[in-house]
Amino acid sequence: MSSLQRCELLTKGQIFKDESLTSPKESQNRTDKEPNDFYHASLLSHSACGQQLCILLKSQSDRILANHNPVYSQTIGAASVTESTAQETNYVLQPHLVAYLDVLGQRERFKQLKMPKTPEEYLVVAEAMKRTVGIVLGLRSSFLKQFEVFEAGATNSAPGSSTLFRPRFLGHSDSFITFVALKNDQLLNSIMTTFSVLSAASCVVLTAMASGHALRGGIDVGPGVEMAPDEIYGPALAQAYTLESRDADYPRVLIGDGFEDQLIISVAESQKLPAIKAENLAEIVRRMRVFITEDKDGRQILDYLGPFLANVSEQSHSNILVRRAYQFVVDEQKRWLALGNTKECGRYALLRQYFEERLCLWGLAPRKP
Repeated sequence: MSSLQRCELLTKGQIFKDESLTSPKESQNRTDKEPNDFYHASLLSHSACGQQLCILLKSQSDRILANHNPVYSQTIGAASVTESTAQETNYVLQPHLVAYLDVLGQRERFKQLKMPKTPEEYLVVAEAMKRTVGIVLGLRSSFLKQFEVFEAGATNSAPGSSTLFRPRFLGHSDSFITFVALKNDQLLNSIMTTFSVLSAASCVVLTAMASGHALRGGIDVGPGVEMAPDEIYGPALAQAYTLESRDADYPRVLIGDGFEDQLIISVAESQKLPAIKAENLAEIVRRMRVFITEDKDGRQILDYLGPFLANVSEQSHSNILVRRAYQFVVDEQKRWLALGNTKECGRYALLRQYFEERLCLWGLAPRKP
């Protein structure tokens, strides 16, 4: 497998501490420890995602423009008040894809912490904060790394291309927000960057669970404006947040109806292009849909253990990561059952079912009940 067909995925150091899973020699060859106790581990052919999509495109001269996208885009004025004057600032209202992910359990850990009054109490609080800060910073870095690798694979497959497929990213406490402006004159760029969001979110969700932390999230498309370079405002963000905080219920990433609507619009617009370009865009959208599956309750979810990532994974390390994530899910279900919390136990039972239906794709077998 070439270097272009490998993905650098950040994972928590403890994932690889079991010597029965990787020998010291393998660890030395495959991982590079960093000061923040995270590892760079060759796991998924994430850059291959970008490469496989971009081979459908010949060069920068083949860049696809959809100048008549029916999706509404409009410049709007808003009053901006400063200390000395009030002025109007123009913002572009246009469709945005927004992914909102939240690390579960952090707030409960914070509730147990009080303002320290003694040196001993200070050490306890400091250690707890160190653990929570570590996972948040590590997952932020993982997100950014995935974007870099995807972009490298995409641009390397289209020599001379200056198009960047980098989503915007914002970390807010223990939540992660990444978004893409679906510009009506850059259809290809919008679709490729959306693909990057889906693949990065899949990797990060799996990494978090392998590190002992569950994520929950929502992804949707809606109107929004960018009030600052890395700040999204409007219904798009509200919809993604509502999917995560109210609708998801258990650790999963819900996909809103606006996402599928946008894919339909993109495919329809591509039909106005020359046949080969229309076929290429339709193929990219088809591959993007493989990231989505229907859950037991009929809701659309991010299929981070599905066939696409399983097929482009480097099996030796991906099996370790999936096995660790699965072990975390099983342990959490047992923990909540022992505590008598049937609600949380039921949530992890649903997550365990999702895992066990897909373990075979990763060459793994489910545990006996």
